This record gives sequence, structure tokens and C-alpha cells, in this order.
Amino acid sequence: MDALLGVQATQWAWGLCSAWVRTVDSELSCPRAFKLYVCTLLWTIIHDFVYNSEMPRKPPIVFPQEQRLLSQLGERLKLARMRRKLSNAVVAQRAGISRTSLYKVEAGDPGATLGTYMRVMAVLGLEADINALAADDKVGRKLQDLALEAPASAPRRRRAATNEPPTRAIRPDGTGSAS
Repeated sequence: MDALLGVQATQWAWGLCSAWVRTVDSELSCPRAFKLYVCTLLWTIIHDFVYNSEMPRKPPIVFPQEQRLLSQLGERLKLARMRRKLSNAVVAQRAGISRTSLYKVEAGDPGATLGTYMRVMAVLGLEADINALAADDKVGRKLQDLALEAPASAPRRRRAATNEPPTRAIRPDGTGSAS
């Protein structure tokens, strides 16, 4: 499907370029190199848009408890905005986001990015509150403590290093070998 769309867009781009060149030929006298440059530029822009643009991603799947937490956060941010007597438009403008994005944040939409939440918190003067997230990782600390308390594996036996020269064993045939 994407390949077919890409081929159609490429053909459309070249058709558009050809039509433009015919129009310019009839109305203006431009050097051929300029026409080719403009056509190549136009085709490149369309081609890059078709092949390099990503479709918007679906928001992540969020479990009901997580959705409740996001909704509660959005409600707290909305209340903070209202206590400061700031309109949606003012907060959105100061945060550098659209009003739609602000509505998503205040609704606890999981599709809103963490950066958007941070911008809204910064406008409301609550950006330092982000430090409280995951600050006291009780489960992680317990796991870390359990890993430290685990019995160490038996140490490897090392040969005792001696400074004595190797001894020579004498074989029955009278020859010796170093050990």
C-alpha cells in the first residue's frame, strides 16, 4: 500500500513538474537549468514527504488504574490553572502548545507527551514537583538489598604460590623431569 502510494505521489510530482515547465515555457523565458532545478527541488520535497513522514502514532494502551492516575493528574493541573485565574489560551500560549494539547493534558490523555505535561507544569510553577516522581523507590531498594545479601558463590581455590624452585622427580630409568 505504501509503495503504491509512493509511486503515485512520485508520478504526480513529475506530472506537476512537467505542467509547470510547460507553463513557464509559454509565459517566461527561463534558462533550462533553472527549470530542471525547480523540478528536482519540487520532486525531492514531495518524495521526502511521502517516504520520510510518519503517520501519527496511536496512543499507548493504558490500563484503567493508570488512566485514573492520568485523569487525576490532569484534573489537578486544571485546578491549578483555575486557581491562578489563567485561561486555556494563556496557558497554551505560554507553554508553546495548542489549546487542544492543553485539553488533552487536563483530560489525562495518554497520547499527550511527557514534555507537554512538563511545559504546562512549568507555566503553572509546578515543574519542581516532577522531582517527586519515583524519588522513593521502595521496591527497587528492597530488591537491591536482597541482591547484596545473597550468599556469594564459593571462592575459587588458588594454588598456593611458593617461592621454592620446582623439584625434579626421578623416574625409574634415571632421568628426571621438572614438576
